[in-house]
Amino acid sequence: MRPALGLRRIGYLWQLQSMTHGAGWTDPRVRAGDSSIEGSGLYAAAPIRAGEVVFVWGGGTVISDAELQAIATSGRRYSSAAISENQHILWSAEDPNAGGPGGANHSCGSNLWMLDERTLGARREIASGEELTLDYALITVAPEWRMECHCGNALCRGVVIGSDWQVPALQQRYAGHFSPFINARIAARRR
Repeated sequence: MRPALGLRRIGYLWQLQSMTHGAGWTDPRVRAGDSSIEGSGLYAAAPIRAGEVVFVWGGGTVISDAELQAIATSGRRYSSAAISENQHILWSAEDPNAGGPGGANHSCGSNLWMLDERTLGARREIASGEELTLDYALITVAPEWRMECHCGNALCRGVVIGSDWQVPALQQRYAGHFSPFINARIAARRR
């Protein structure tokens, strides 16, 4: 059972906190280790079936587009995920209890996808020892954001950008499993 989540105001920011688990939830079969993609990563310590919940993001601070842009240009390390129009969850890279995509490296052929704005599930069967990855197109819409990709997947795009959610092949691959507000953007464009 997933914990209930709520918002609480801290100054001009909102703190997203779980009512029962402030740091969110991670499947106990997930382990950290060195990654061939980048730095460290998260791995399945036992098989995970397609559709199973792997993470529920908690903690973090909800910020606006303008606040995220200011942080991005500051040079400070962070992890973030877009959760609605003009709202992002921000996690400090220095926070050992931080949730967010900072633990799951990007892959252009990820094995995780979004079940809602804060829940990640297995996109397919994940073998024991396999690195858990998330295509950042599922959670990123900032047009100025870009990252060189080193995922090594056959589907690698080389450079990942904030507008990748608009790519028809990605919309087809991840149909219905972007962050919900991105799913709504995609549906609106099809009308």
